[in-house]
Amino acid sequence: FFFFFFFQAEDGIRDFCLSRGLGDVYKRQIKDAMNKEEDKKAPAKKRNEDSDSDGEPIPENLNRARAEEEEKLASEGVKVVSATGLANAVQALAIEEPDRHPERRMKKAFEEYSNKMMPKIKAEYPGLKRSQYLNIIHKEWKSAPENPMNGNVIAYNAKV
Repeated sequence: FFFFFFFQAEDGIRDFCLSRGLGDVYKRQIKDAMNKEEDKKAPAKKRNEDSDSDGEPIPENLNRARAEEEEKLASEGVKVVSATGLANAVQALAIEEPDRHPERRMKKAFEEYSNKMMPKIKAEYPGLKRSQYLNIIHKEWKSAPENPMNGNVIAYNAKV
């Protein structure tokens, strides 16, 4: 019987490896030191504020540009909605899910609507019976925005 055991090297125990030379950090330090020496030797130059230490132009900050544009639109009276991600965008736009059971709110909503409309209808049509007032209110209720059945409604068992 032969048994083979394979061991994984533990931390601190490594194979022999040649040095790869100076790392990027050290090269950058040497480069910065050389640039400082050149700056000391050369006459003082006027620095361009729109460029970095290498003289390359600094790109425009897109977040700042977007914020300035939003402020400009807001000052003009335009409503600006800003969101990242789908869930936040849906929430920001306040897209309502379809109402699956508006009939559960119909009785109370009609009661509130009829209480609100009764004085207006009585002023418009004086001298009618209560049942006649309620008939008029019910006709208006069918197309009223307060009616939950007039909103965004789908069948309770519809697949979304």
